[in-house]
Amino acid sequence: MELIENNPFRVLGLPLTASVREIDKRSQDLETFAEMGKSKTFDTDFLNFVPVIRTSENVSNARKKLQLDKEK
Repeated sequence: MELIENNPFRVLGLPLTASVREIDKRSQDLETFAEMGKSKTFDTDFLNFVPVIRTSENVSNARKKLQLDKEK
């Protein structure tokens, strides 16, 4: 379950085909929202599933994982 809950693409609300530019843009947007104490939802969030927690730390970790090719 941990693998699914903390999947970087799920945390960022992006498809697996997202470009590096899309990943950077989305992570910057989500970090800004998190700093303001707000959360954003996306179509990729499964409502009946475990909710996605998007803190600045989670978003930053997701971005770092996706910058490494072997982590993708």
